[in-house]
Amino acid sequence: MDINAINNEELNLAFIADYDDESKPLAFLKLGDIPDSIQLELIRAFDLWYSSTNQDTPVWATEFARIVCELVNDGALAVNPLHLELAEVEEELFAIVGHISVEAEALYRKARSLSETDLVALWDEG
Repeated sequence: MDINAINNEELNLAFIADYDDESKPLAFLKLGDIPDSIQLELIRAFDLWYSSTNQDTPVWATEFARIVCELVNDGALAVNPLHLELAEVEEELFAIVGHISVEAEALYRKARSLSETDLVALWDEG
């Protein structure tokens, strides 16, 4: 994807690089006010998905905690977690995000379509 075609402000992305792997920032799409019931649905889904991996809990727990904090405090959803293959649960995740709004789902799909190279370039620009 052409990085010049991606507008960080349009997607309202935020990055955190000090949690696990500084060469790969964790990107979040800020969606704004997410109803409590959908936040709970997302937290339950992420908990199930992380706990279903073959990783020991300490490996993914910090990332999971960060995802929950960003979701609850900022209405932001992780785009590229390091310890979870979102591609494996992407359609289920899109369906949950679609309960927020059609626009939220479209924005999240666009954010998820960005490559790691695109995300790092946007992070470097910021």
